[in-house]
Amino acid sequence: VLFKLLTLIIFLGIFLTKSRTAIFVSTVFGGYYFYNYIKNSSKVLKILMIFLILALFYITSLKCNVGTYFFDRIIWWKAAWKMFLDNPFKGVGWGNFENFYLYLRPALSVNSIYAHNIFLQILAETGLFGFLSFSMLGYFYLAKIKATKENIFPTREIIIVCLTGFLAFNLLDYSFYIPAHMMLFWVVLGAGFKSESYKREKPFLNPLILVFLICLISFPIISFFSASIHYQRGSLNLANNNFSGAKQEFERAIKYDSYPSIYFSKSAQLYFKLYSQNKDGQNLNAAIFFQNQAIKRNKLNSVYWSDLSWLYWTKGDMGKSVEAIKKAVEYDKLNPHYQLTLKKFIGNSKK
Repeated sequence: VLFKLLTLIIFLGIFLTKSRTAIFVSTVFGGYYFYNYIKNSSKVLKILMIFLILALFYITSLKCNVGTYFFDRIIWWKAAWKMFLDNPFKGVGWGNFENFYLYLRPALSVNSIYAHNIFLQILAETGLFGFLSFSMLGYFYLAKIKATKENIFPTREIIIVCLTGFLAFNLLDYSFYIPAHMMLFWVVLGAGFKSESYKREKPFLNPLILVFLICLISFPIISFFSASIHYQRGSLNLANNNFSGAKQEFERAIKYDSYPSIYFSKSAQLYFKLYSQNKDGQNLNAAIFFQNQAIKRNKLNSVYWSDLSWLYWTKGDMGKSVEAIKKAVEYDKLNPHYQLTLKKFIGNSKK
């Protein structure tokens, strides 16, 4: 009874999300599991078919522009495929889909930081090497599960159905890239490779060396985490016009992790706000410096180039302003705002 109640609560939660893909995939894969779990009962099959029909009616009742829904995804998929074709072996780098998307999108669509297809995004970001590694991991995992005799029906079936359903859901979604979901996925996957444990007579490593290695690995993780916290605090201070607090937090974020471009871009916004208040040229120069640092770390970001163009325009450096907006147009050819701004800046620079 408790198992059925928990199942009902979980399905109710999925329906309340109003996610069409989640409802459909959960119904299909959940129904498959229950049908097999209750030994192919014809009565259960009829109930599941009714439930599936009701779920489909519910999905169709949800407000959705189907044309836009699939059009946007097709654009995202085409951009991901182009990234793969341009970098077939190593990809564009993990997490870089959003940086290359505006540059490679074939048509105007809703901007996205995900391809909404796990396999296309893995191909785009990690190339053939990453895609084949991920595929082989899945293959060996299924082989290991199948060969484990003690892992009898329902446990083995639950794992396979859940993971397959999750991957099927991610053919149209990006849930795999949500940290909590990704962590659970890898934990379940890793559990399938478990082997018999035994106690060594002697430790594999000297305890002092082990402690040193743990500290060595932990230090950059703590540093990155601290930088993220300071960045969030700085953004909150900036939104509340607490400029001194924002400046302090952004400086700490950059100190702990000087790689993310957004830390420098936000710092540029801070100094431009300061310039807008007191018209101090040093603040404008600082804004330009930090914006250039952001671009140095992410050259394909058209928004960064557009912001830099405006900063140079404000300073009165028309030549650099035009060059920057040209870069924005180059990296986002379909943005009409950049096209109009370029014409305006070129026209004004000739006067």
